[in-house]
Amino acid sequence: MPSPSKRRSGPDREAALAQYRRRAGVYDLELALFEPVRRRAVAWLAPRPGDTVLDVGCGTGLSFELLQSAVGKEGRIIGIEQSPEMIDLARHRAERQGWHNVTLLCAPVAHAAKPCEELALEIAAKLDAKGVKDYSLEIVPNELAQGETVVGSCEGGTRKITYARVKPNKPEPPPPPKN
Repeated sequence: MPSPSKRRSGPDREAALAQYRRRAGVYDLELALFEPVRRRAVAWLAPRPGDTVLDVGCGTGLSFELLQSAVGKEGRIIGIEQSPEMIDLARHRAERQGWHNVTLLCAPVAHAAKPCEELALEIAAKLDAKGVKDYSLEIVPNELAQGETVVGSCEGGTRKITYARVKPNKPEPPPPPKN
């Protein structure tokens, strides 16, 4: 029996990354036998046009075609995968197919960030609740956030939410008195 100091408290992320690094090139072939299971899972999920689907552990994006046919161009697919090799293949799949509504985050699921719009709405609600007025929030690529007040990080750390004070709108002057 391992000593308490040698016991693992969870999965071995480094071992998983090494395994998926080795298997990335043949992963789709290895999972071909499971295609009926994938089809049943997506059918059970029953995504509709316009839905947003979170594909956790998306691997090489094998489920994207089924999901894409369900959610359509007006829907969204957010894929989260911790293996850079696997997500690169998923990215190439989405680009090859012209799926512009696929967002990919390379991160362990526990570290995956929220979509920018959702996080910006949460930040705005907190500012409003504290009575903060006359501000703007903007979602920008990391390189445009330099020198700005950053209040959030999203899309796997690739974008930032910046905060700026804005001049309050002056009230309209009262109309002139009628004679």
